[in-house]
Amino acid sequence: MTTLQQYQSGSGLAPSGQTRLPASTTKSLARIQQQTILGAARVQAQEYLGREAMYAVTALSELEGQLATMCPLATSRLEFIANATAMSIARSLNNF
Repeated sequence: MTTLQQYQSGSGLAPSGQTRLPASTTKSLARIQQQTILGAARVQAQEYLGREAMYAVTALSELEGQLATMCPLATSRLEFIANATAMSIARSLNNF
């Protein structure tokens, strides 16, 4: 059976009874934690941008279809504009 040790400031022991980590290790762990948080934020930002891009392309495609129905002679031009816009959206995601 183990006995509890009273924590005393400056004793060199952490409350669990283990020795403290060196300052360089503590800094490295803090850096890893910060990089992990930033990486997760980047993933969330990319997911958000991807979702918004898909909604934008969907709206663009719907508008293209509606306008092509109104003016069939403009279909090829509307397709070109919609495709160019969709590619521009995709490039902006790739550059993020």
